Amino acid sequence: YLRAEQLAVAIPILREIVRAHPRSDVAEFAANLLLDSYNRLQQFDQLVAFANELANDPSFLRDRDDLADVVRTIQGQAARRHAETLERAAHESKELDQYALAGAAYLAIYNANPEATDNDEVLYNAGVCFEDGRSIGVAIQMYSLLKKYYPNSKITARATARLGKAFGDIAFYDRAAEELEKYAAKYAGEKDAHDAMSDAVFYRKGLGDDAKAIEDTKYYIRTFGTKKPAEAANAHFSLVSIYEKQGDKEAVIKHLREYIRSHGGKGGADKRVIAHAKIGQILFEQSCPVKQVDGSCVKITRERAVVTKKVKKKKGKEVYTPPKQCGPDSHIKLTVVKRDAGKLRQALTEFAAAGKDFGKVSEKDDNAAGARYYYALGKNYEADVEFEKYLDIKFPENLNFGDGLPENKKKNEELTKKSKKRFEDWLASKGKSAESANKKYESVLGIKDNANSIAAAARLGQITQNFADQLFTAEIPKDVRASKMIDGYDIAQDKVDAYCDALTTAAEPLAEKSLAAYGICLSKSTELGWFSEWSKLCERELGQIKPEEYPTASELRGDSDLTAPVIAIEPPAKLD
Repeated sequence: YLRAEQLAVAIPILREIVRAHPRSDVAEFAANLLLDSYNRLQQFDQLVAFANELANDPSFLRDRDDLADVVRTIQGQAARRHAETLERAAHESKELDQYALAGAAYLAIYNANPEATDNDEVLYNAGVCFEDGRSIGVAIQMYSLLKKYYPNSKITARATARLGKAFGDIAFYDRAAEELEKYAAKYAGEKDAHDAMSDAVFYRKGLGDDAKAIEDTKYYIRTFGTKKPAEAANAHFSLVSIYEKQGDKEAVIKHLREYIRSHGGKGGADKRVIAHAKIGQILFEQSCPVKQVDGSCVKITRERAVVTKKVKKKKGKEVYTPPKQCGPDSHIKLTVVKRDAGKLRQALTEFAAAGKDFGKVSEKDDNAAGARYYYALGKNYEADVEFEKYLDIKFPENLNFGDGLPENKKKNEELTKKSKKRFEDWLASKGKSAESANKKYESVLGIKDNANSIAAAARLGQITQNFADQLFTAEIPKDVRASKMIDGYDIAQDKVDAYCDALTTAAEPLAEKSLAAYGICLSKSTELGWFSEWSKLCERELGQIKPEEYPTASELRGDSDLTAPVIAIEPPAKLD
């Protein structure tokens, strides 16, 4: 019947031989023919059922090793098809428990025959299914078994990469980095090896393992830099965040200059803008020999604003004590500190280079927003140079607007004329300098970067505020304050009043203008939802200028310690 291809007729006869004569020499031959017949007829369910039947009869398979191997192979193939069916169903449904079932099916295949030659695929598939089903711990076990028992399998490479990802998923970042580093080093030729090392750097930086992050990044550049120059440039550039975190500003400058020299043409104009501006920012800060105050190289004296007024009395009578300035102590009194000319010149050169490169930046560039921020930052610093020149304009000394006494009319007119001329010249000079600084800050507003726009708006308020404060805090000359009694009346009061009338008449409109500027700054930051040290400055100065209308907030606010810098250049290469 078999020779005549009458398989359906032969099958019952073969089954009868196996059933009735199990220990006959022909029984093993009949069992093999029966398995082959089911396979040729594509009756796979019957094939698997008969293989299971034989497997459950140890006495039949005793001393028949070849048949036992065939039975195990058939069972393994059936189990594999079953596991693959479950896996396809899981991919279609996306149900986590379906992935777990598929993973368990693959694991059962491995446990049924640990010595099978294709178990590397089985373990890998089990790991992937468990991983997709969020059973990360079991997936790690599968990948670890694969690495242990099949170290030379091609599939082990993929398993190593997935093992690193799995450790990352459960926040074992040190183990994740370690596995990804091994993968990138051993399988550098694989297409995703550079992504693995990129991830490893990301984890090392997150763990604060700076030395290892730097080592991994340099390996990445050496290994993948030729084929992936843009990614290598990104990797090199990313190290700046480590040096910044360490507070080594000289190392930051050195690193960024090395980046510009080695990778500047490959990393894009956007990163060159950031690199030049960062170098300029550090040099600009270093050019000031004292701690800067709100970004300015100055020393400041002031008191907290209060709304009460103290009156000195002596023996029940009010005693006139000439003030030393026309305004309250809450107004700012500052002295500009000269910057180091060499470092300032270098900083401005870097800002100019950033501006030149910004013209080549496309909005499609990865760090276009960062480039815009740093370009605007550089323009703000350039404006700060004009601002400090403006602040450094000294108030004229020894002004005197007379004592107001009729008998001193001629003398008063002469004093007033000379003082008025000097005062008006100073006002004109100060106003011209203010206009120059204003234009530079207004150009920053035109760049339309939120962070720097708020900073520029705050500076516009400071310009008019300084103008007013310099008038309010100008020291009243000693000869004006000098006491002189005439008929029991101290004319020092009239001289001080005449002096302060001239100054406050000019100062008060400026103070109102600065109030309006700070108000615009604060409302703009609210509108943009952008709060920073500059918006805080606007709020603070409103409270200093007019505390009765803008009382300082009593709310206690902590500084966030879980925020990134305005620009964080991550990832080191690329993370999808």
